[in-house]
Amino acid sequence: MADFLESLLKKLASFQTKYYLLVIIFMLIVTGFLAVGLTRISIESDIDKGMPQDLPIFKITDKINDKFGNQDAVLVVIKLDENSVDKDSPVDIRDPQVINFLVKLEENLRKEDLVENVQSIGSIFNQIGKPNSLEESKLILSHIPNSEMFFNKDYSATIMIISADLGSGQEKVKELNNIIKENIEYSQKPKGIKTMITGTPPMRAMVLDLLVHDAVFTLLIAAIIIFVLLLLMERSFTKSLLIFLPLLLGITWTLGVMGWLSIKLSIATVGIGAMILGLGVEYGVFVVTRYKEERETKTQLESLQTAVSSVGSSIIGSGSTTIVGFLALTLSVMPMLRDLGVTLALGIAFSLFIAVFINPSLIIAEENFEKWIIQKKYEKHSKRLGKHKNKKWD
Repeated sequence: MADFLESLLKKLASFQTKYYLLVIIFMLIVTGFLAVGLTRISIESDIDKGMPQDLPIFKITDKINDKFGNQDAVLVVIKLDENSVDKDSPVDIRDPQVINFLVKLEENLRKEDLVENVQSIGSIFNQIGKPNSLEESKLILSHIPNSEMFFNKDYSATIMIISADLGSGQEKVKELNNIIKENIEYSQKPKGIKTMITGTPPMRAMVLDLLVHDAVFTLLIAAIIIFVLLLLMERSFTKSLLIFLPLLLGITWTLGVMGWLSIKLSIATVGIGAMILGLGVEYGVFVVTRYKEERETKTQLESLQTAVSSVGSSIIGSGSTTIVGFLALTLSVMPMLRDLGVTLALGIAFSLFIAVFINPSLIIAEENFEKWIIQKKYEKHSKRLGKHKNKKWD
């Protein structure tokens, strides 16, 4: 089996040496197609979506949501600003200024199409009338059962609960956040009061932003460090680039396939770019280094045949075991782990494929291009030298 594989890889090396431009064109076409998939990638910030929905506990939750509705609650925290120096600032959150603000804010929010329900202490005073003093406000609240649930212990903060059906998308969450902020300003917030928006939907939106930031940041940091290490080890920019370029292709292909297959980035898969770079870099190192070693004493074809057949068979065996290991994650009951297994297996498979089938053609193209540059410089110097000799002869 090993001899058959080496023989097959030698034939592949012969093809890559002769038709390297055809292989590069194939690479560009595939990369272009898969790059379109990058625009289709979405990010799943809802952790619940990564849980096994077929388990009884999640089925019960779905039934409850179907029966009673699945509304998302956004909380607006209204609290005293301890840093305020305004002498007219409220010292108790039950102050009439705050109550009037809550009543007006609640009335404005109820007019919004996206908002389904609003609950706060302002709901009570909206029915019975606004208080004229802090003592009157305290007296009214003391006769209302469970009114303290809207306040903290020292009456320095209160909450407003806004219900809306936002779904799993982030557009409506951001839209609702903007609506709340606009209405807070429009409702004339008293001096000495701070407002904060929180709850599950805003936290999901924050998680989405963090996922995007971390995905880009970790990929850039890993790419820079790996490329610098390649420069230090190989001591050649072109050799380092020949190793590094297939890694970028592997990431592009992996993310492109994820986009076409509608596999979302999640908390589990957001770091796959950095992981693919770290795991796939060795394949390119082995192929390029072995070729350069063989090239010192052998022809271009012989060097590539030796590199592809010997190193190729080794990394195919090594990469296959890694792929199988990651595919074992697809047996997990956790969807996010299954997605992690699939994406990492794809990343390693593409890195391995590019190292064996694409990288050799890039090596030949780079070497032939370098020869062409040297030849052009030689011809240019020869012409100058010829003109110089003719002038001296004359």
